[in-house]
Amino acid sequence: MSYGPCLIEAVMMPNLLCYQYTDRPEAEQLSDSPPLDHPAIEWRQIKPWPTLVEEVLPRDKWPMEVKTPDGGVWRPLKECPDSCNLRGWCQLGGIDHHARGHEPSEGPFCHCHGYYEGKSCEIADPYHCYRNCSGVGECVRGWCHCQPGYWGHGCTRRKAYTSSAGWLPNHADIKFYVYDLPENVVHRRELSDRWALIDPIYVAEIEFMEQLLGDWSVRTENPWEASLFVVPTFSLWYTGNTGNPYLLIDWVSRYLQQTSPFWNATEGRNHVFFATGDQGACKLMEAPLETQHSIKVVHYGLSPRRPYAHHSNPQAGQHLVGALPLPGHRFEGFPDFSAVAILMEHWMCYRPEKDVVAPNFLDRNWIASVNYNTTWLVTVLPDGSRVVSRRPDAPERNMTFYFAGSNREGGLEYSHGVRQAMLALFGPGGKHHADGSQPRPDYYVFRPTDAGMQPMQRSKFCLAPSGEGWGIRVSQAMLYGCVPVIVQDHVYQPLWDVLPYEDFAIRISRPELHRIVEILDLVTPEQLAKLQEGILKWHSAFHWFEDLGGLAYNYTLLGNCNGETGQCDCPFGLTGPTCTQRLLPACHPSTNDSTTPFYGAEYPKNCACYRQLRALPGVCPDVRFKGPGGADFVPCLYEALFTPTLLCYQYTDRPEAEQLSDSPPLDHPAIEWREIKPLPTLVEEILPRDKWPKEVTMLERGVWRPLKECPDSCNFRGWCQIGGLDHMFRMHEPSEGPWCSCHSFYEGKSCEIADPYHCYRNCSGVGECVRGWCHCQPGYWGHGCTRRKAYTSSAGWLPNHAEMKIYVYDLPENVVHRREFNDRWATIDGIYLAEIEFMEQLLSDWSVRTENPWEASLFVVPSFTYWYTRNTGGPYLIMDHVTRYLQQTSPFWNATRGRNHVMFATNDQGVCKLGWAPTELQHSIKLVHYGLAPRRPYVHHTNGAPPGLGALPLPGHRFEGFPDFTSEAILAEQMICYRPEKDVVTPNFISRDWVAPHIYNRTWLVTVLPDGSRVVSRRPDAPERNITFYFTGSNSAGMVQYSHGVRQAILQMFAPGGKHHASGSQPRPDYHVGPATHTGPDDMARSKFCLAPSGYGWGVRLTDAMVTGCVPVIIQDHMYQALWDVLPYEEFSIRISRTDLHRIVEILDLVTPEQLIKLQEGVAKWNSAFHWHEDLGGLAYNYTVMSLKRKVLHLWSEDYRHLRHAHRLRS
Repeated sequence: MSYGPCLIEAVMMPNLLCYQYTDRPEAEQLSDSPPLDHPAIEWRQIKPWPTLVEEVLPRDKWPMEVKTPDGGVWRPLKECPDSCNLRGWCQLGGIDHHARGHEPSEGPFCHCHGYYEGKSCEIADPYHCYRNCSGVGECVRGWCHCQPGYWGHGCTRRKAYTSSAGWLPNHADIKFYVYDLPENVVHRRELSDRWALIDPIYVAEIEFMEQLLGDWSVRTENPWEASLFVVPTFSLWYTGNTGNPYLLIDWVSRYLQQTSPFWNATEGRNHVFFATGDQGACKLMEAPLETQHSIKVVHYGLSPRRPYAHHSNPQAGQHLVGALPLPGHRFEGFPDFSAVAILMEHWMCYRPEKDVVAPNFLDRNWIASVNYNTTWLVTVLPDGSRVVSRRPDAPERNMTFYFAGSNREGGLEYSHGVRQAMLALFGPGGKHHADGSQPRPDYYVFRPTDAGMQPMQRSKFCLAPSGEGWGIRVSQAMLYGCVPVIVQDHVYQPLWDVLPYEDFAIRISRPELHRIVEILDLVTPEQLAKLQEGILKWHSAFHWFEDLGGLAYNYTLLGNCNGETGQCDCPFGLTGPTCTQRLLPACHPSTNDSTTPFYGAEYPKNCACYRQLRALPGVCPDVRFKGPGGADFVPCLYEALFTPTLLCYQYTDRPEAEQLSDSPPLDHPAIEWREIKPLPTLVEEILPRDKWPKEVTMLERGVWRPLKECPDSCNFRGWCQIGGLDHMFRMHEPSEGPWCSCHSFYEGKSCEIADPYHCYRNCSGVGECVRGWCHCQPGYWGHGCTRRKAYTSSAGWLPNHAEMKIYVYDLPENVVHRREFNDRWATIDGIYLAEIEFMEQLLSDWSVRTENPWEASLFVVPSFTYWYTRNTGGPYLIMDHVTRYLQQTSPFWNATRGRNHVMFATNDQGVCKLGWAPTELQHSIKLVHYGLAPRRPYVHHTNGAPPGLGALPLPGHRFEGFPDFTSEAILAEQMICYRPEKDVVTPNFISRDWVAPHIYNRTWLVTVLPDGSRVVSRRPDAPERNITFYFTGSNSAGMVQYSHGVRQAILQMFAPGGKHHASGSQPRPDYHVGPATHTGPDDMARSKFCLAPSGYGWGVRLTDAMVTGCVPVIIQDHMYQALWDVLPYEEFSIRISRTDLHRIVEILDLVTPEQLIKLQEGVAKWNSAFHWHEDLGGLAYNYTVMSLKRKVLHLWSEDYRHLRHAHRLRS
């Protein structure tokens, strides 16, 4: 029996030492690792198998010390940091799961359970969930905790089905249904409290599932139409590589018998299980029939020529054993076979009429370009597809035959004697050894070696034997162009039923193995060339990297091959054809290839870093703002360069090319301290020695320290300091010693954790997130790794006017990227994230998105605008930078001068100051939140006098109940921030808390229809709306321009002294008006009307009111509201001008109950347009796309400007 009697190792142990508290009942017992001598525990011993027997140990046998299997000593949990966060156990000495030894002198350390890491097990490892939970869930110990509306493996399920017709699979379109078994049935379990450390060659089940879960061309959520039912069981987590899945498959089969009508319809014959262990499903022939029926995906295709065992017929089984060959000599050159070896090769491990032999998994090293491209030449065609051919300059195949591997002396069953026979032929004393009778020095047969890849690349034939079950060498040989010589009697090979093995492999039986040299010598050069052509054609079938498609890639591991440009897309800081050249070499903290440049002014850098940054093209452009009120943008794209003076150091013992920002000690003998003034032109001077710093204080009150004083030098991803605040606003006391303040996208005590949640679509499961940029697997590129195909056009640019498509630019990282805020994390208020959310949804919305720019109507330009402007700055500079780049590189931009290009500005005041920019910056469509568009003509940049200023209202009194207006306040409301014929006002982003079901469902009743659509209506039992009017918020006293006076006027009416205050002449206690509170969402849910003023630019309260069911009262003169052109505001809102604001109570009192109900029904109907959470019914993205399409119609109607240049591409 090759499996244990239980699913969990602990209950297979002969004896289990345990404790029990004597002072508490069973329901309050805990495994909390108390001290061994805790007065309230007694020690016991359990024998769990076959029936559990438990006894209290005599006191003299109670443990004085408990040894751990790795040589450590178990300690009470409280002795370790933070009690290991209750995610591990405490011990002295021993070896952790990284195989690192801990000495007892180091003191107690936390030995973390599976999926946790860190000194106190504080880090939850997120990389053990299918598809990284698709970006809509959190990975919890290998299980996805999905956001509402999603469930299942990888959070890939969204819809459930029933059927009145019963199960009826589509016979013309075979579909797979994937079971989502409860975690209590199967899960990625630990291996006896420890991490399940699994050799990658066994993870084909995981890789198959990873791809199937996202492959909706074959997968279905509807089991009633499915032909096949896949049962993910994490089998290797239960069997290890040497165990058998008998027990697991039996357990799951019984569960499905009890719960699944689809299982019972066929007794599981169309259900698929995985068994990727060494010997696959070998012992299952002796299992009950119900566990044999299902399809098994295995690597081991052993299927000897004899009938299947019938478990119900013991006589038949005995007869089969009697028919086996006798132990002893069997084949020439082979050792004698034992009874065990004979029995093992006669197991029925595979049934060819129903099971599948899949290739094993090979890690990425086998396909990395540095290895793969030695053999193969990859050509990228104009359509983006790739052709692989044999490389003309590949290493000469000067070895005839190659094999290196274990022979497991005495264990013939390991390879059914093949390895031993080969080593006997070519080893000392063998006839083909150098000293033998027929030496063949061109045959390389060795014991195990680490040189496996290179010899295969230089060999004509490679042995492919089995190994304790299946072997990996067929896959390895195929990837390196070496003809596999398969010597595996009765073993079906991977995908034998769909691949023509005769085109690329040679098979030799064991009776012929002693003549292998003669057999291979008979292969002519022409025949060998034909076999190698077969390998070329079919080798892609033997690796799992779908993104490579069996094709190699022509870029290094640091970049993405952009199929459109044919060049490498590099992460910020790297450049060149292979992404190996450093853009800012002196800004790197190390010569280590994995580092990235840091260029802020939070702590001193090498002076050469700032010089290199200042020299970047366009980094501090010569842009002059010629409008009134001063520029709302800084002069450079990076903060360090508009810092008045920069403290920096330079090494005096090395040239410019070797300078680094490696944070040396302040008194390092080889550095000198300097000061740089970067603007308007860079000026640098060496400081006198008496001004060299003795201490550098950080902005957050810490003291900068040499990098080497911090753990692991912060992995060159942060800086070292004592005291001060970290990016989570936690204060570190100086007494804590040096600590790592991590740069953006890194976390952990030594910045060892790369945060993966700052890339679009989590890189779609086919890439790695590197500081906000996706490093994609070969064959993918672009934002979120969503690009796969490139296009050219002989007809020129011709958009489809009946189906408007949107093309998304993939601008180089060195043009725009998610940059840091002056060395620190770009911490962004969620309300500004509409650009990110729009892009997140657009990137996967192929109903409107296209990869073909020649058919696109709109061109979206992701520019991470907020990362350059923050909330109060303007996008003038970043838009100028991007526009100039597109003018130089994009024929589509130049065809319309950017009029069909979309840029984002979700900052407070959007593009207000762009009215005074050059015209090339004004043409493009701006997607903003601030729709201010006063009634006056657009600015003409060529007019020397500030346009329209003479017609502005005079400062002073303007509206009843308002404070006096200053010139600044008047100017602020007269800026042209939006052009309604071309720009789009989109809703701001609100956090999930506002629309989470437990909040949202208090107000709304959500009905899910059979087709999965949602209908939202007012909830009959919603809280009574007993507040007539609600507003709480800042009035920014003294800043009339903050809301164009509205907030000050409304607060004055209801504040002490105001006519509607409780002690005023017309008190209205049903109006709640006052300073900001923390009860806003709850109060709005009880209010009939809610004020929606602007803020310093746009305001959030329109959105807040809509999602809480409160009718918004909009007082924003001359401001176009979010999606005004596609939503009927008259159905769900009330607008009041500032002129009428003093009569707001009278106006709202005139609203009848029937009219209020009608407005509330409008809010119910349209509120989903104001939030972005697609999984919770948010439609902000959909309506924004609708608004953009309308702007295209305006463009095609020539409602604004002229398309004088469009003919250039159309011809």
